[in-house]
Amino acid sequence: MEKPRKRSNKLIIYTLLPLNIAIIYFFLFPITSFAKNLSFSPYSNTCVKQESLLFNHHYKNNPSNFYKHYIKISLLLDPVYQSMNLNSESQSDYMISENRNKGRLYGDTSSENTKMVLGFGGIYATSGKDLPNNFNVYISRIKTFAYSKSQHRWLVIDNQPYPCGIYIFTLPWGNSKVSKCQKITYTNSYVKISLTANELQNSCLHFWGKSVPIHKDDYLYYACAYTFWVDTPAIGKLTATNGIDAKDATGDNTIVQLYSSRGLSSSYYPKTHWGHTIPNSEYFNCNGSSLNYLYLMNY
Repeated sequence: MEKPRKRSNKLIIYTLLPLNIAIIYFFLFPITSFAKNLSFSPYSNTCVKQESLLFNHHYKNNPSNFYKHYIKISLLLDPVYQSMNLNSESQSDYMISENRNKGRLYGDTSSENTKMVLGFGGIYATSGKDLPNNFNVYISRIKTFAYSKSQHRWLVIDNQPYPCGIYIFTLPWGNSKVSKCQKITYTNSYVKISLTANELQNSCLHFWGKSVPIHKDDYLYYACAYTFWVDTPAIGKLTATNGIDAKDATGDNTIVQLYSSRGLSSSYYPKTHWGHTIPNSEYFNCNGSSLNYLYLMNY
């Protein structure tokens, strides 16, 4: 009987060499093949200075400004970074009409009338989905952050266990009628809003934290996050968004909205929704990923 041949070590090395090279290349260079969902928005170039966030209003009329780019592997699972760079999981009819598939900047805090900021969220009916007759939306902690250039770190400037204001606004924005939610249940750590399909039809469930004063000479960037989930009938039927408003000294009047995030689809498990004004070029310099951990802290 012929003895089995000993496998050559050289053969093993040459066989595995392409795989080793591929793995090394994958971890050293940006991903180029997740084409659809990992394309950048114009957000990546809207900001060129730390002290003055530049913004444009022509994105809606010029979709070509949404261009594909690379995304580093280390950021693939970073919800803060994803919020302004990845495509929406779902969109409302209003988001589609405004070409808001990705996050974008709208303004900054440079106006002399801007004295405060307010983090907020919005939940819409998802385009093409029929809402259940009755369903529940749950919202827990909502936090707003500012990056201090003097301290070189992120600060929590507003921290609420659940939104302080919860209302229904009819669409379109700018011509809204506002009504109170008929049934809200509060707990120590979250709020449950019971809604009907008629209440949210052509409307938005709009909620926010508290208006807080800012130090414009020190604060470079802002971020906001909240956590939401739904019961079974509303899974995949709703789309959540995130934003921050610049406010006047009263905290009531909006000067400009700083940004809008991408949309997240509703789920039975909690999702933390982010949005921010950090330029992609400054994301590592200001340690944007640290916001994920800061959100979980009880302060």
